[in-house]
Amino acid sequence: MSEIDDDDTVTPPPPEPTPPPPMEPLPPMGPLPPPPTPAIPATPAEPMLPPDPIPVPGVNVEITAVPPGPTLQDPLVPLPVMVPPVLDCAPTAPTPPAEPALAPAPNQYPPEVTPYFPPPSSGTGGEVMPPGGYPVPPAQPIPTPTPIGPQPQPEPPPVAVPVVTVAYQVKTYAIWNSADKSSGITLSNGDATIYNAAGGWQAVRANIGKSTGKWYWEIRVDSSGNAMLGVGSLNVGLLSPLGSTVEGWGYFGSNGSLYHGAAMSPYGAPFYTVGDIIGVKLDLDAGTLEFTYNNVPQGLITGITGTMYPMAAISVVTGQYTANFGASTLVHPQAGFNAGFYN
Repeated sequence: MSEIDDDDTVTPPPPEPTPPPPMEPLPPMGPLPPPPTPAIPATPAEPMLPPDPIPVPGVNVEITAVPPGPTLQDPLVPLPVMVPPVLDCAPTAPTPPAEPALAPAPNQYPPEVTPYFPPPSSGTGGEVMPPGGYPVPPAQPIPTPTPIGPQPQPEPPPVAVPVVTVAYQVKTYAIWNSADKSSGITLSNGDATIYNAAGGWQAVRANIGKSTGKWYWEIRVDSSGNAMLGVGSLNVGLLSPLGSTVEGWGYFGSNGSLYHGAAMSPYGAPFYTVGDIIGVKLDLDAGTLEFTYNNVPQGLITGITGTMYPMAAISVVTGQYTANFGASTLVHPQAGFNAGFYN
């Protein structure tokens, strides 16, 4: 044994390890579980329909579709409990079998009427069906519904418009006739003005003659000269004074005499002033003739018969006169006479 110095440290020996407790025997091991199946994405399932029900006479079957739910592929989702469809099993009254239709009697009903044949009687009523059955009652007319709201009013009946017939006369006024004058007479102003360009007696007749009616026209003095104004028939000559025959009457301007049947007689005032108006009033209904000098009556002449024409005769060169047969306004219109000479 060696010595131990004071500076030396004594190390105790390590403790001995504690033995482990005895192990319990393991239970016997079964087969290993299968490896996990990989997850499959969920796919929307089609609606599940119950099987077709078995038809039962007199039972109405109502089929209710099952809404879609989870499928077997959905992980960790509990499957729904399948509930059988609810069937409406309320009994309904059976439809009675149709009665056989009997043929109607020929020619008994029109084609549009179908006879009605009731089912056979129970035998207790004793009713006798007429031959051919009972006809179907005629259909009742359906009343027309009353419209709601304002309705269009019917158009009023047409108003009879009275037809007024207005009678009017288209007047053709007379003019001096260019085809019925002597060669020395010159016409102007629409054949209303006459002028003696040759000297000597030169006459002219109007283009209209009358045998009836009351007429009035006027002749104005444009330049002085010996002139005879009046009326005559177609037989009066055109190269002589007006009144040389019994079928002409002339009012002589130089001395105011009346010339008729180649005879001169006192009658009225002379006219030779420029602007003087000689009026001629011819009443063929009464057979009279009267001249006016500036609207002053000169005397009534009787015995006028036949068809008369307005006429004028001039004996002095440069003598000029203008007639107004009504185409323009008359200066001195006469009451009771047509204003002008016209057709």
